[in-house]
Amino acid sequence: MRKKGFTLIELLVVIAIIALLLSIITPALKKAKSYAKSVIDSTNLRSLSTAMHIYLNSSNDQFFDYGTGVLWMDRIGTIVDNIDDVRFCPQTTSKIEEVKAKFDGTHSVEGQSLRPWLWPRSSDPLKRYEMGSYGLNGWFYADCKNKPASHSCLVCNASAATKSLLYSNRASVKNPSQTPMLLDSSWVDTWPRNTNVVTAPYDYDLDSFRSGNLDSTDMMRRVLIGRHGPQTQVIFLDGQIKTIPHKELWTLAWHRGATPNYNPVIPAPVPTAR
Repeated sequence: MRKKGFTLIELLVVIAIIALLLSIITPALKKAKSYAKSVIDSTNLRSLSTAMHIYLNSSNDQFFDYGTGVLWMDRIGTIVDNIDDVRFCPQTTSKIEEVKAKFDGTHSVEGQSLRPWLWPRSSDPLKRYEMGSYGLNGWFYADCKNKPASHSCLVCNASAATKSLLYSNRASVKNPSQTPMLLDSSWVDTWPRNTNVVTAPYDYDLDSFRSGNLDSTDMMRRVLIGRHGPQTQVIFLDGQIKTIPHKELWTLAWHRGATPNYNPVIPAPVPTAR
């Protein structure tokens, strides 16, 4: 008896069914993977936030002096057991080695959507740098106390009007549910204002705009990245984590006396992760 095999038509039908199933499953898998990364991102921010509040509890609610040269992540790093894991958004981990290779031993390496930043110093004598992909709301820095006459830093050099915008301590934050503390960022910190006007493009190497003063009109750009599409993960001072659409970043209480801006000037098109 002759054994019957599949006909060409039957094979084509099977292939078509497999292709159809793949077209249905693949987007679902991508969505699940993206959701898993978002959950990890939120968990990381919560760990850093918890460490920050522990630090504040032990420092009489005082935020950091900027001029010490010690990165905020150094300050809270000893409080978080897995600080070397939670400092990175999972979207950026594949670029860690690339950033290390760019480090010349002296200069910082700015981050991008899918690339972490590198700070060229560390309080740990065994480390040459610190890395991460989250930034601190710079308006939480305090004006430096007990500084020598020769002392100079970004915050201390600011005008009196600009210094008046600093929160300095936890009690000075009147709306903690609307005040960002830590968030996805392409640099270690940023000083956004609700009046910032950002020009295209959204996401690029920050060497081209770092102004060296707190009055830059472009500070919002550091958190306008395409890591999660046209939105940014933020943890607020009260511990809430929210995914904020980019336009709504202008409505937040970044600094003392901030007034929401519901019609910000931002570039198009919306960013995509790269």
